[in-house]
Amino acid sequence: MKFYVVIAPEEKKGIYRSWEDCLTAVHGVKGAKYLSVKSLEEANRILNDEKASFEPGTYAFVDGNHFGGIGCVLVQVARSGKETIKEIKKTVLEVFSDMWSELEISAELARIRQILAELGGLKLAVESLNKGTSVTIVHDYTGIAEWMERRWKIKDPAVFKIVEDIRSKVEEKKLKLRFKHQDSHIPGIGGRNPFREYNELADRLATEAAGTVERGM
Repeated sequence: MKFYVVIAPEEKKGIYRSWEDCLTAVHGVKGAKYLSVKSLEEANRILNDEKASFEPGTYAFVDGNHFGGIGCVLVQVARSGKETIKEIKKTVLEVFSDMWSELEISAELARIRQILAELGGLKLAVESLNKGTSVTIVHDYTGIAEWMERRWKIKDPAVFKIVEDIRSKVEEKKLKLRFKHQDSHIPGIGGRNPFREYNELADRLATEAAGTVERGM
């Protein structure tokens, strides 16, 4: 069954269960934006994504890929709404150099692939933040929050070692972390959404960094 999501204009925004209802809502409406999806769950995710609020505070957008590239975007949002941005891109070889040798890191990348780089993004963010910072970690890999908040049991020894290392640094630096999942597959068809925008930037930084991993190995 298909569902139709209208995200603009505001007065027509919503989920429609048939094309006829959607067409009735948007027909002749200037600037109308809509799309079809396959599930009600996906439709709700899109609407929630469009309503995301970028409140004042510190945000860390983290991402990694199976080539070993890591991207991190630190964003400080002032009460005025001004956004101060710091872009960081590194490789798994750099981020995990305090834990393993290059050969060991390469072996772990070959074994657990993207998971290594995704957790590397969180490690990089935590190491880059000032002591006492309250930060929202924005991620598209679910395991980051599930492992850090102990909802998922960690079965892999390398993942366990990384998560414990990050937890130790969080405690040492007296950081306060909250997590926000950002679906990387939601299409950007509305107005500006900073969560989607900076998540995509972190992804691009990881892609750029990945090229240096391939040359270095």
